Amino acid sequence: MQFIYEQAYGFIVQMAPSLFVFFLASFIFTICEFFPSNLCNPENNWWKNHDYYIDIAYFIFNTLIRRYMFLVIAILIWSSLSIFFQDDKIKNFILGTYGPFGQLAFYEKIIIYLIVSDFTLYWLHRAFHHPILWRYHSIHHSEKQVEWTTAYRFHPVNLAFSSILTDVVLLYLGITPDVLIFVNPFNAAYSFFVHANLNWTLGPFKFLLATPVFHRWHHTNNKESYSKNFSATFTIWDQIFGTFYFPENKLPKDYGVDDSHFPDTFLGQIMYPLRKRQ
Repeated sequence: MQFIYEQAYGFIVQMAPSLFVFFLASFIFTICEFFPSNLCNPENNWWKNHDYYIDIAYFIFNTLIRRYMFLVIAILIWSSLSIFFQDDKIKNFILGTYGPFGQLAFYEKIIIYLIVSDFTLYWLHRAFHHPILWRYHSIHHSEKQVEWTTAYRFHPVNLAFSSILTDVVLLYLGITPDVLIFVNPFNAAYSFFVHANLNWTLGPFKFLLATPVFHRWHHTNNKESYSKNFSATFTIWDQIFGTFYFPENKLPKDYGVDDSHFPDTFLGQIMYPLRKRQ
């Protein structure tokens, strides 16, 4: 069990590149918003968003507890595997000695991670739109002014059972910690990008990669589009499974959730999924 703590500590220590990406992205997207021709919703700027402090609260809170959620999920899986395997064998899964992806080259593991994690997150995202889980995911959709900072607005339960769970499972399948460390800054930067207030569609590449306009359609509060565009990075999943939505010559607007009782404070939102249904 000590091995998990050692691996997790090393993983956390090497997260510095993600902080660099955070500050770099904030600088770039702030500069972009000084040029209205780049904006999807020109009337909005992130520094005019009255709720941005809530996004910052999520950034701080989720950053502080993410390491513990990672540990808890890893320990739970370790405990489950220990019924069938000895600890040394489980350790070798994480080191890449075992597991279906363990013997692949580093660059091959990166490719596998990007594809498998994105496919998994597509389906987990769809699952969180089910009424049972929607109350957790609605926190992310509650932002009425979607900005790059919205990328951090996730309820801890949503975070734990999407990106964190995916990373831990892939770790046990042979995707080694160095791959997670290498890819993490890219994931953070791309999440900032697709949530940014930009009107960029990337032309024909929109059929391959998620773009700000593609993802902002998902954040609109109309029934026609909010249940579309679940892909985080590669839009191929939406095209295959019939959830791709990208109308020509039209930009999304009107975001948020239709709930007049939705809390407008950080603590209120954390407790929101636990409240008794009206």
